[in-house]
Amino acid sequence: MSNYQLESNETVLYKGIMVDFSGNEKRHSIGVTVSYELILTNLNIVFVTKLKKLLSKEEVSNIIVPINTIKIYEGKPQIKQKNTTFELYFSNKEYTFSLPNKLEAVKFHNKIMELVTGKSMSVRNSEKFKSAVELVDNTLGIDTLGTVTGVLQNGVKGVLFGGISKKAENSKPLSKKIINTVLDVVDNVNTTEAKGIEQIKNDNFDSVNDEKIETIRKLKSLLDSGALSQEEFDAKKKDILGL
Repeated sequence: MSNYQLESNETVLYKGIMVDFSGNEKRHSIGVTVSYELILTNLNIVFVTKLKKLLSKEEVSNIIVPINTIKIYEGKPQIKQKNTTFELYFSNKEYTFSLPNKLEAVKFHNKIMELVTGKSMSVRNSEKFKSAVELVDNTLGIDTLGTVTGVLQNGVKGVLFGGISKKAENSKPLSKKIINTVLDVVDNVNTTEAKGIEQIKNDNFDSVNDEKIETIRKLKSLLDSGALSQEEFDAKKKDILGL
């Protein structure tokens, strides 16, 4: 077990196993077993290294880094994640480590981001959506406000089937571009967290809806290519949505 002692005003937010850790710079002799543990509290992040030699007592050492030393750039904590591997940049050093699976990676990422930013996952997702929509406007040079409003008020299916303004309908190539762009925005709002949540709850309501939306998008592509008639598309759409 870790020998880390909590302060009176300190609470553990996450505790788990690391399968790799860059802070382990020492070479160990044959017969030494090395394992790592990660502890996140409201004050510190603790990297625990455990050494077990044959016929000897386990040796435990801690690297304790205050949370408030995480670097912030343009309002964003310098916490990089790729799959189950994290890079944390502090004011005086950086550490790289890996967690055993995506579920643990999602749990840790959510906890540390909420701790550092003071914002929940839903709030962060909303901000990412807003930033992505602004990027769409700037990149394409078009006003997607009406389309995005439709997404927020009617859902994606409402935008796909009746949520586009008459002006957009009169410019089919442009409206298709807007739809596809906004759909990409919706699909890519925090994909890492979304995949982790789906892995936790396979029967999650949002996951079911995502599957329906993806199926409808594929049918829409078939309709646009002429492989499906409008009548066939409408019938399949109603069946999928339970209308």
